[in-house]
Amino acid sequence: MSDYDSRLRLYALANPADFAAQGATIERLVLQTLRLPPSPLRRVYISPSSGWFEYTALDELWERSTPPTLPAAPAAMKAAEELLANLERACSDANRAWPTSLRGMALFPPIAMLQRIGLHAVPRPDGSNWDHWIYRAQPRLALDGGSKTRADVFGAQIEVRIGHMGQPISVRSRWTPLSGEQQFTDLSAFRPSAAEDAKDVDSADTTAPPIRFSLDGDGIPQYYLAPYYFASDDGEYDMTSASPYSLTVAVDLTRQDKSGMTLTALARGGSGNYAYNWGVYSMPLVENGIRELGPGSTVIISNGDGRPVASSIKLDSRACIVALNVKDRATGAFKHHQQQIYPRIPVEGDVEVSSSQLA
Repeated sequence: MSDYDSRLRLYALANPADFAAQGATIERLVLQTLRLPPSPLRRVYISPSSGWFEYTALDELWERSTPPTLPAAPAAMKAAEELLANLERACSDANRAWPTSLRGMALFPPIAMLQRIGLHAVPRPDGSNWDHWIYRAQPRLALDGGSKTRADVFGAQIEVRIGHMGQPISVRSRWTPLSGEQQFTDLSAFRPSAAEDAKDVDSADTTAPPIRFSLDGDGIPQYYLAPYYFASDDGEYDMTSASPYSLTVAVDLTRQDKSGMTLTALARGGSGNYAYNWGVYSMPLVENGIRELGPGSTVIISNGDGRPVASSIKLDSRACIVALNVKDRATGAFKHHQQQIYPRIPVEGDVEVSSSQLA
């Protein structure tokens, strides 16, 4: 295998706001693809913070006055996949009417990169009849330089609902468009997080789990898709870095006393030269917005990574949501992390927690 084939891809994400700014044009192209006139009962929405797409026939999805006549399963699956192929062509450079500002980018993932998940019948809310079919597909992207291996994009999914007489009544795309720019990086050896701080590292399972790209949620700042190892345990996923650009962040309450609580954040996966920037929301007063706290205090934690640099902040002992940006100063890699924090039950004296909880 050549060095090119063995390298991993990073995919730069487009600016979602550019797609939202062309919302009226995209709505027109989507309705043309569906062969429908504009109507207040046909909703098309593009999230300005993620580029996620939604189309809904408001009078059909759950709201149809009479029971629908649904097609057989093979016909419903064909209708869903043909629609996705047509939407991809309509909302990309394949369409001469595609906006100039979006040239080189597409709203939907390539149809060739969608893996069928399944098709299921969905009952009406009152259980009286079947309401529609729901079709789901998983976006996958080339993982290696030679495009010999594909990897799922964790957090991404395409969903089509087929209703009366085989008509599409809903399309939802949890997918952030790609900018077209790519970068290549090296594969990092798998290091299970449970073993990094264990005394007997040899006892840990070091078999490398599958690699997937990770797409964060709607409203979460993200600039590229990076590869991670995804280990599964009873339905829970443990993500560990698969490249120098695949950062992970852990936040924990490490100390609590009468004066407040101390939160400590530890980033892993990159050079170790990290810049932290903290922010906090008050859960009871979330309407007040975020309060920026800055880089916090530097903390050196001794564990299997040598002497990694962490960051800590002191807050009042009350429920909150912390928002943390981490940037690798050496590579430019970026990771945003949000987490709800609840203070521990007050006890006599101080409560101190080992830094190993950050593993």
